[in-house]
Amino acid sequence: MQTFELAYINPKDLVLELIENDITNGRLIYGLSTLRIDAEAYHLSLSKIIFRYFGYSEQTVPDEISDMYFELIRRACLGTWEEIESPDRALAIGIFEELSSAIRITATP
Repeated sequence: MQTFELAYINPKDLVLELIENDITNGRLIYGLSTLRIDAEAYHLSLSKIIFRYFGYSEQTVPDEISDMYFELIRRACLGTWEEIESPDRALAIGIFEELSSAIRITATP
């Protein structure tokens, strides 16, 4: 029987990877939509895990936070992000930082 060692993954690095994958998946879906192929059913729902990192469940994430996240992903996918020449990791870091900042502001009384 083969055994495997589990490696520790820094939660922030995992979330950055998920954001990168959300960008990649979004590009595929938006690209297919330009060909008039409806691929909305193929969204991976990675945002659920990303929001959990920030302490929200699917039911408790504020609309302004989820709306902002989806708009940032949409902009990254469609090439309207300021740093579009950057690799996806840079885009993911930018989205992570904006999301983190917005959540801090929202959580502040």
